[in-house]
Amino acid sequence: MAFTSAEMSLMAYTGTGSNGHQLWFYTNSAADTITTDGLFDVFGPSLNVGDLIFDVENGQFGNVTVNDANDVTVALVLQPSPA
Repeated sequence: MAFTSAEMSLMAYTGTGSNGHQLWFYTNSAADTITTDGLFDVFGPSLNVGDLIFDVENGQFGNVTVNDANDVTVALVLQPSPA
């Protein structure tokens, strides 16, 4: 597990203040599983519940479901179909 903040980019934002939702683009060169407990904790202050994270390396979308004092939980919402 090796989150790298330089690999996280904000692609889109909608809403106002902390009530908005964001779409993040995560390069994920370490190919970590984005639902790994604690992976995004250090990035917690930048994330809102409801944000989507696109994991480029694994082709997955995750949804931030909990963000409580830098304890971030991401649930997988879309993953590629097996070939």
